Amino acid sequence: MRYYLRAAVNGCLCEHEKREAVTYYEFKSEFNEYPVLSEIALTYRCNLNCEFCYVGDKKYGELNTNDTKKILFKIYHEAKVPSVSFTGGEPLLRKDIRTLVEYAAKIGLWINVITNGTLLTREIVENLKKAGLSSAQVSIEGPNSAIHDAITGIPGSFNRTVRGLKLLLEADIPVHTNTTVSRNNVNHLEKILLLAKKIGLSRLSMNLLIPCGSAFSKKIKKFRSANVG
Repeated sequence: MRYYLRAAVNGCLCEHEKREAVTYYEFKSEFNEYPVLSEIALTYRCNLNCEFCYVGDKKYGELNTNDTKKILFKIYHEAKVPSVSFTGGEPLLRKDIRTLVEYAAKIGLWINVITNGTLLTREIVENLKKAGLSSAQVSIEGPNSAIHDAITGIPGSFNRTVRGLKLLLEADIPVHTNTTVSRNNVNHLEKILLLAKKIGLSRLSMNLLIPCGSAFSKKIKKFRSANVG
């Protein structure tokens, strides 16, 4: 089976060249009886102001540390889900993030953090690794500061995100980037791929804009999947 993202591999939406993008491996069993992934939005607060953010109104409450631990326990021991992603908002705004990572690791969960990377410092990365962080996903919305910062709404965010990515790599924490594809960056996807390679990443992901939250209220134009094949 082939996947097409002509804008990324050709830099043009009119090309029809096919490229292998996915290698398939056969699972040992036909299906898994239980879910394999879970997510907890630790907060809807964020230090960026992305134009497509699905949250929109950030005036939601947050679970406290103990209640979050109870949910983590249920995820692993009752739902039999082996992994959890801490997301938001920006999960690194939680002061108890290290405590939650430590607890999740202690009960046996694989822990992934979905972050914009701007708050990462060497100390924070080292502490998260010691706590048991398994992997990270970092959002990057453009190949340079002009495009990325325009989308995130915060000047300087691109440089801080790239710095955070490099710190995760230096700490040997598995990390990949994710890009939300919209009309504002679709013509720069190939450059984002090249940036990821330059930084030293071996994996990345992309998803299409969802018209909800800020993307809905600001009427950001979608980039339809039909446009990429």
